[in-house]
Amino acid sequence: TPGGENDWGGYEHSSLTGFITEKTFKAFYFELPLLCVGLRHSHQHISGLGFKLFPEIFDYSFDNIHDDGERMEAIKEVLVNYLETPLIEIHEKFFSPQVQEKIKHNKKLITLMANNDPFNINAQHFKRQ
Repeated sequence: TPGGENDWGGYEHSSLTGFITEKTFKAFYFELPLLCVGLRHSHQHISGLGFKLFPEIFDYSFDNIHDDGERMEAIKEVLVNYLETPLIEIHEKFFSPQVQEKIKHNKKLITLMANNDPFNINAQHFKRQ
């Protein structure tokens, strides 16, 4: 309804997919595996930008769920499963060669993107790294 809680500037909420913000990219810069709580296809969009995801750690199948409530419930299940995983298992997965390669790839890509961003007045900071 115009002006109501479902008014997204003329866009239907259900048609929005893959919206990401700078907060998502912070995970890559700080070398962390990524799990977004967001719109449908957010992870697909991130992957399409060239970033690597971490199916060794998280089940991203929720990314295709159209209904917001169902997707949030599925994300909750992923988080609960992660929190119930023994710490030693998380540690082994995180420091596995496959995950570390992806973390390095994502850091390199986000740094390259920051260096080439014409609106980044702090690009010199990134070039030193």
